[in-house]
Amino acid sequence: MEERKAWGLSIIRKSYFLQVKSLILVGTLEKICVLDSYYSNSICGMI
Repeated sequence: MEERKAWGLSIIRKSYFLQVKSLILVGTLEKICVLDSYYSNSICGMI
């Protein structure tokens, strides 16, 4: 029973980590877009 609990926690931890990772990625892309809009819209035009 304890093994199953630990297994469930690792899945939750993995999915949480992936969500955080994707949020960081999106945030980075948004920052690049904001900076890019000052110079040119090359990156934002692709997204």
